[in-house]
Amino acid sequence: MMTGMTNFRKWAMVCGAGALVLCGCEKAEEKGAKLYTQAQEALQSEEAEVKAKAAVYLEEAAGYGYAPAMCRMGQRLIVSDKAEEVARGFEWLKKAAETGDAEGLYLLGLCYDQARGTEQDAPKAVECWTKAAEKGHAPAMVTLGMAHANGFGGLERSIENAVVWYGKAAELDDPQGCYSMAVCYDQGRGVAKDAAKAVEFASRAAAQRHSDACLFMGKAHLLGYGGAAKDAAKAAPFFKTAAEAGNTEAQLQYGKLAFDGKGIKKNLPLAVRCFDLAAASGNAEALCLLGACFDAGLGVKADAAKAVECWKRSANAQNARAAYFLGRCVALGHATKQDPAMAARLYAMSAQQGDALGALEYAACLLDGVGVQKNEAEAVKIFEKLANAGSVPAMVKLGTCLNEGRGVAKDAAKARDWWRKAAAAGSEEAARLLSPA
Repeated sequence: MMTGMTNFRKWAMVCGAGALVLCGCEKAEEKGAKLYTQAQEALQSEEAEVKAKAAVYLEEAAGYGYAPAMCRMGQRLIVSDKAEEVARGFEWLKKAAETGDAEGLYLLGLCYDQARGTEQDAPKAVECWTKAAEKGHAPAMVTLGMAHANGFGGLERSIENAVVWYGKAAELDDPQGCYSMAVCYDQGRGVAKDAAKAVEFASRAAAQRHSDACLFMGKAHLLGYGGAAKDAAKAAPFFKTAAEAGNTEAQLQYGKLAFDGKGIKKNLPLAVRCFDLAAASGNAEALCLLGACFDAGLGVKADAAKAVECWKRSANAQNARAAYFLGRCVALGHATKQDPAMAARLYAMSAQQGDALGALEYAACLLDGVGVQKNEAEAVKIFEKLANAGSVPAMVKLGTCLNEGRGVAKDAAKARDWWRKAAAAGSEEAARLLSPA
């Protein structure tokens, strides 16, 4: 009989028999709350046997209809790969929501949004988030704001309504709410653009170690944006915090500070580790910089083959400087097969994406017909554009073309003018060209 009673009691609990009373007069919810506390304490234990009891306490607490326990049960099960567990998780969250619990409503909305344990139903998701938000649930406020911003679930698209909900979440000092307000003020979305307010909200979120907000504050200090002190030393801790949280852009930025010795002590091995982490997530700039480190043996053992591989991946991700570096390797046969035509194409790709070094090399290919059909006039146009933008090597090249009449009418006076500009900028080659034979 005892075994049968225990099994029935467990079944009743799972079915939500919240009115079940044990220990004589103790209310079910009070018992659920105590069991939930026991579950939390068990999880903190270092003893495996005690920690194993946490799941039992949690399920029992949920069976007593204690909403926080039902939410945790739902969260644990809803992420399972097993359909039956996902279905159970949905039912727990539904029960929690039916009690009016804000967290339960919010999580149930996510289930309807992501079709976890149920069919996707955007209007129901919005309904749940609205009820939770009206109960003061900050994450629901932010999510509802996003729904308004995107016109989700039958809502009219309205960034102004989104800002209202972001603002309510920020009033509760919710980090995502604060960061969302920072983005709105930064971009002038739904509010007048205000860099100072953007920094103020981002600072509040960053104080709670919000990854994107930390990245925002790091950049703000690098640029002196919105009243933030322009100081790499102030930027570094923000980048470090975000990088440690897995933020790819922050990993790149912290690596660049370590590489240059800005704001922190120069540390090439640290820079390489940061670039490697960001590169693992496919960051094109990090791949390019990691390739440069491998090529030159900076902070890591030199490995030309690894450098080329990094630059290939980066160039494929449309990084202009990587296309230039890879073009140089292909042109010289450096750790890869020599191919002038491929090199010219890579330089052209780099040039089209605005890289001055790539454009300079592509113009040189056009001038001499290396890997591409010779076109001196087009080469001169590129040299002139680069020279006017301040490229010293382009000034020298343009002067030489003018002096020799290649792709342009011969003009020795103009040639010397360009060489003088280049020499004044420190070009030894231009100084030699200016010297009497």
